[in-house]
Parts: sequence; structure tokens; C-alpha cells
Amino acid sequence: MENIFPIILILHIIAGTLALLLGTLNILRKKGDTIHKKAGIVFVVAMISTGLSSLILATINPNIFLFTVGIFTIYLAGTGYFYLRYSINIYRTGIIFLSSFLFLGALFFLYTGIKFLLASEVFGLVFLFFGVISARFLATDFLFIKNKTITDYSAALRQHIQRIVAAYISAFTAFLVVNNGYMDFIPPFLIWLLPSVIFTPVIIYWSKKYKAA
Repeated sequence: MENIFPIILILHIIAGTLALLLGTLNILRKKGDTIHKKAGIVFVVAMISTGLSSLILATINPNIFLFTVGIFTIYLAGTGYFYLRYSINIYRTGIIFLSSFLFLGALFFLYTGIKFLLASEVFGLVFLFFGVISARFLATDFLFIKNKTITDYSAALRQHIQRIVAAYISAFTAFLVVNNGYMDFIPPFLIWLLPSVIFTPVIIYWSKKYKAA
């Protein structure tokens, strides 16, 4: 397994860089046109590839950072894409599968957060934060699965926006954490939370815009 680590790492870096660039492009430019849609599909594929490679790398060389980002990346990018196609059975099944995947991840986040805090490590707050965010997304998925459909397309669109931007936050967080050597004046746990603080207003703005529409 150690022999394939460098190969998977290179693929991980390429996919992550592509996702970060395309995510930035789609956040800044016009929404809903052909370029946005095509770039968005490549973004989703790149993000899922990044997430899967993170899990593989974290398994070969145990790394709690990579494992955490991998779980969130796969879930957010996948469900962000699926919610736009909620009327098709296979995509509804995909949401159920990814929700089950995140549920296990949320248990891991909460367990790790509590374990760190009991050891007087403030970094446990980061994992508790991810656990709370996971619970929020899972609650939405549960209602969707219970009702079997979303009758309001704007509701599905808001879920798409929230999850895709959150997936972008995941990629941006990974970029900052990997390069935190250049920002050693910022506490590590703040670097993990900084992208969420910066881009959450973007999620709120676009969600309100399409809710009003």
C-alpha cells in the first residue's frame, strides 16, 4: 500500500487544485449559464475524487485531518449535485446512501471532539462544530427522505447552493491547513474554522435570494 501513496497523493493534489479553481470561478461569475453548469459538474467530480483519495491516504498513513475532510467532501459534493436531480429515483437513492455515510461520520466527529476536550485540547471544538453541521444537514435529508420528494424546486436549489458552497469551504479549508506553515501566527483551530466564517454569509445570501424568488 505504501507504494501507491505517492500516486494517490499526486491525484489528490491535482483534483483538489482543480476543484478550488473551478469553485472560485463559479462563486464569482454568473449563475445558471452553460459555463456554470459544465464547470459545476467538473467541480463535483473533482471534489468527490479529492474526498475518496483523502480517505485512501488517511487509511494508508493515518491522518485525522484527511479523514475528516474526505467524509465531508464526498457527502457535500454528492448531495449538492443530487438535490438538483431529486425527481430521479437513482439520485434520491444517492442522497439516502450519502446521508448514511455522513451519519457514521457525525458519530466520529462527536466522539473525537469530546475525546479531545476531555484531554483539554481546544481542537476538540472543531470536531464538535463539524458534528453540529452534520446534524443540520442530516435533519434536512431525513425530512426529504421521509417525504420522498421536494415539491418546491427552489427548496432543492437552496440545498444545492448550501452544499456546493460548503464543499468549496471544505476544499478551501484543506488548502489553508496544508499551508498553515505560512500562517503560524493564527491558531490551528481558527484556520480550520476561518473558511466557514468567511463563506457562510455567501450561503445565506444566495439561499435568501432563491427563497425570495
